[in-house]
Formats: sequence, structure tokens, C-alpha cells
Amino acid sequence: MDLQRLTCDACGANLDVPDGVQFVNCRHCGASLQVQRTESVVYTKVLEAIQENTDRVRQNTELLRLQGQLAQLDRDWDRVSKSLMMQGKHGGSYVPTRTSAVVMGTVMPGFGLFWLVATTNAGAPAFFSGFGVLVIGLAVCMSIWTFVKACEYNDCQARYEQERSALMNQMRRLGI
Repeated sequence: MDLQRLTCDACGANLDVPDGVQFVNCRHCGASLQVQRTESVVYTKVLEAIQENTDRVRQNTELLRLQGQLAQLDRDWDRVSKSLMMQGKHGGSYVPTRTSAVVMGTVMPGFGLFWLVATTNAGAPAFFSGFGVLVIGLAVCMSIWTFVKACEYNDCQARYEQERSALMNQMRRLGI
């Protein structure tokens, strides 16, 4: 059996290693070593360092995966939130709220009812009274539609915040 004289990568002690052996323990410091062979050289490498590098690469890979998921989640939320926004009469967007739906469902039908009563009492043609009925109907429909959009927005936002929080917690556990 041929022996090769190598040096411990951890402490520098001389080691006599048989040909073909891939792993040894240093008799001097106890380090676990991997025997590395190339065409021109044979040397030892501390296994703990290899494991640390592997763990660091694994952690960095996991971090990159989580960052990618977080970026995709943020992009998806941006797209979804914009689709759930209400458009104002001047082209601006705003988040629908349940309060605005209730206010709209109270004030606008009230105006329509006032119009209906006023035109009926004034003896106006039926067309004018019908406008009041139309306002009431449209206001109720818009109020319900706004309320449903507000509920959907709130549900989507809660899901987004929960998923984002879970991803951030995973990143924190990795030491970020």
C-alpha cells in the first residue's frame, strides 16, 4: 500500500495517507479532512469549511428564492389593487370603502326621493318624477357595487399582507 505525505489543512501537521482514500482525520488536531486530488497535486481540505460554504450557499439560495417570491407578490398586489380601485370623475383612482358605499346608498337615494316627492307635488310631468326613481335605482346599484368592491379589496389586501408577513418572517429566520 503506497502512502502519500500530505499536510493537514487545519493545523499543518504531516499526514501519511494511503492512495485512494478520500477522507481522513488528523491525528494531531482531530480535524475531519477531505483529500482533494487533481492531475498535478494532492492536498487536504477541512470538511467543516466545505460544510460552512455549502450552508452559506444554501442560505443565500433560499434568500434569493424568498426575495423573488416577495417581489412577485408585490407586483401581483400592485396589479390586483389597481384593478379593484374606483375611478373618480376626474380620472383619479381611489380605494373603495364600505363607508363611502353606505354614505352613497343613503345620500343619493335621499336626493332621488326628494326629487320624486317635489316633482310629484309640483304636478310636473311623469318624466321628471321618473328621473327621481332613476336616481334612486342607480344610487342603490352603485352603493351595492362599491360595497362589494370595498369588501373584495379588503379581503385581497388582508391576504397580501398575511403572505408578505410570512415571507418576511422566513427571511428574518435566515438572519436578514
